[in-house]
Amino acid sequence: MDVQAWIPKNIVVVNQKAYDKLSDSAKSAIDAAAKAAQARGWEASQAETAAKIKILQDNGMKVSTPTADLLNGLKKPVAK
Repeated sequence: MDVQAWIPKNIVVVNQKAYDKLSDSAKSAIDAAAKAAQARGWEASQAETAAKIKILQDNGMKVSTPTADLLNGLKKPVAK
């Protein structure tokens, strides 16, 4: 099942006080670069996932899409 259990993520942390002191043009440049990086990251992640699924399929594995019920069940916390 392709449940998207591993999707690599990167995070950039910015000091709010330092960001607030920047000029509007600097903030715009940073925001634009962040949006572009986010788009590239999701595209790369999707391409990586597709490549890995293809490898599995090429080696005889059946990869299917999970049902909504399964996905919802995976999101629920497990009782201790």
